[in-house]
Amino acid sequence: MAEDKVWVPSTLQPEGLIEAREDMLTAQRLVRYWWAWCVAKRMKATLIYDMGCGCGYGCRIMAEQQPHELRIVGVDKDEAALKMFTEKYDTEEAPDGISFQRMDFDMEWVDRFNSQKPQLITCFEVFEELAHRDLFLAGLAEVLHDEGTLLLAASGLAGHTTTRGVRPMLVTYSKMDLEAMLKRFFGDVTTVLDAKFPSQDYIDGINNKLDGTAANLMGGELFACSKPIRA
Repeated sequence: MAEDKVWVPSTLQPEGLIEAREDMLTAQRLVRYWWAWCVAKRMKATLIYDMGCGCGYGCRIMAEQQPHELRIVGVDKDEAALKMFTEKYDTEEAPDGISFQRMDFDMEWVDRFNSQKPQLITCFEVFEELAHRDLFLAGLAEVLHDEGTLLLAASGLAGHTTTRGVRPMLVTYSKMDLEAMLKRFFGDVTTVLDAKFPSQDYIDGINNKLDGTAANLMGGELFACSKPIRA
């Protein structure tokens, strides 16, 4: 998450926003984490890394569903964003099992994790803002459990790959180019349109609430990556 754009949702429940067709950007961001929780539950994940966690709202969404059996590590480069967790959420009410680490994903960061590998990694709207995206994906493949899954969302996929700006170096990928890039680091990459996409039933439920327009909410921008390829 960019240091000058700390985003804090006013709610952690997307249903009301969806039903009212209000603030769909917030609904989209929340829905991703509820979907991630569905994936984590079916995997029986006990350790999750949330890369680019911002103020930690996604960590809380997932941790509250299974507070005593799940550990979540929120990772972000913005120390101010990480501190907002304790400011926004009463630490006495926040679920156990959440911790945070500050890291710059454009630097060598893999060795800062311990030997425990997460069964699930979430990475939503972070990847395209990095200068060293190959290094980042290689790092994710290195730390992910052999049977784990990376859930990645890239904002605003376009018909072709474009680069704009320097700080941050924002890249808008085509779906084909991003999928090809992910396949360099993961042996199995699926999207919303694939039959084996994880927790498709949750997405279908959102789709039904939106009368078939969930593609605008969940998007073809979601990728599930497994079978990490390591150097």
